[in-house]
Amino acid sequence: MSAILDAALAYTAKHWPVLALSPGSKVPLKDEKLQPNGALSASVDSVHIRELWELYPLANVGIATGEASFTAIDLDGPHAPALLKEAGLSRPKTHTVKTPHGEHLYVKYDPAIPQGAGFLTADCACVKKCAVDSRQTGGYV
Repeated sequence: MSAILDAALAYTAKHWPVLALSPGSKVPLKDEKLQPNGALSASVDSVHIRELWELYPLANVGIATGEASFTAIDLDGPHAPALLKEAGLSRPKTHTVKTPHGEHLYVKYDPAIPQGAGFLTADCACVKKCAVDSRQTGGYV
């Protein structure tokens, strides 16, 4: 079994719906049978997940966000943590994943958190704009 499949199965064991992403990409794989609706085809069925990765062993792992799993807070850039503080929000102690531009915080689903890119942004001169994004129902990380 591959490390990627192991990760996908570990997420499904947490009841986090998983989807296959195109290798080296954030785009959901198109498979008419196993994943016909992109992120909306995410599953916690380990048999389904094994079948996907048998066909697509180099696929990246995506996790559907929102009511079925968690709210994802995406901190991009070095100023993103300060944006939370400035907005009066404390950084939660939670599952954290390093990303190329910052980190994702997986928090208990909260419908009050707006979905979208840049709901908090920094006015800075960084190469990549510093911002706080979120992913909710219909989204994925």
